[in-house]
Amino acid sequence: MQVFTDLSTYEMKGQKWVVALGNFDGVHKGHQLIIERGKRLAKQLNAQMAVVTFEPHPKKYFDPNIRPFRLTPQRVKRFFLSKLGIDAIFELSFDQHIAEMQAIDFVEKILVKKLNIVAAITGYDFHFGQNRTGNPEKMKEFSQKFGFLYECVDPLGCHNGLIWSASRVRNALNEGDAKTATEILGRPYILEGEVIHGQALGRTIGFPTANILPDEFKRPMRGVYAVKAKIIKENIWRNAIANIGYRPTVAGDHTLIEVHLLDWEGDIYEEKLRVALLDFIRPEKKIDDIIALKTQIKKDVNLAKKLVSPYKEGSIEK
Repeated sequence: MQVFTDLSTYEMKGQKWVVALGNFDGVHKGHQLIIERGKRLAKQLNAQMAVVTFEPHPKKYFDPNIRPFRLTPQRVKRFFLSKLGIDAIFELSFDQHIAEMQAIDFVEKILVKKLNIVAAITGYDFHFGQNRTGNPEKMKEFSQKFGFLYECVDPLGCHNGLIWSASRVRNALNEGDAKTATEILGRPYILEGEVIHGQALGRTIGFPTANILPDEFKRPMRGVYAVKAKIIKENIWRNAIANIGYRPTVAGDHTLIEVHLLDWEGDIYEEKLRVALLDFIRPEKKIDDIIALKTQIKKDVNLAKKLVSPYKEGSIEK
């Protein structure tokens, strides 16, 4: 899979593209379906399949101080998109030029003239162009004007009425609902960050933790979760328990993830750790008494072991 981050250096050599347009944050089941439909269309049209997306996320451009909200920051989004078997990602720099571009100009100058698209596919809620005036209805109009095929994918979801969308995942995470997030994403929600030195309290009471400050990932509801954790350079997911809480001494966003790897010991300071949320155990609460804290942690660990038991050893799949 190729990644193009600068269209000014992109040279068209007779390629024909079917493009899926959107932010694709989370690369959830709805996104996956859009891309699968695009791949089938590309095969029919003897074209290549690409995703056209934006960096930074438009929300970040319009509000630089916004709290972390992304389900998949840039590198992680690329990784999940690459697993879907597409030929390329075009990451358009979302800057003033793109933000102020009229919808028709975006289609004509970028999609038609620069990328030579033969078809485009979007979700039902895709908006683009200055003041978000571009939408599926406009795309249908532009496709007829410029001579490419266009398909809009209607809202889709599970039999229980749960719509597959990034906003639904964020809402679930706000409520600590790891299971709903998993159902929409098609995999557990994953955060990652570098392991840093903490206060070593966990080690003194027999439950050493790897502490990470998550990168630009959406923070879930604070509390204790059954998780699996993976050192990024390794291939194995280990059973673990995590406390997502507050660290007032850290500048900026104060979220700290304290991960206790079950039945495992080792030095992983300065390693990158990936954490997959499997299930919610309880909300965050302050416990000042050390004996009460040890009792609560033992109870949490026992429950975490039960909650991770349905998953395959070394994997985040059941």
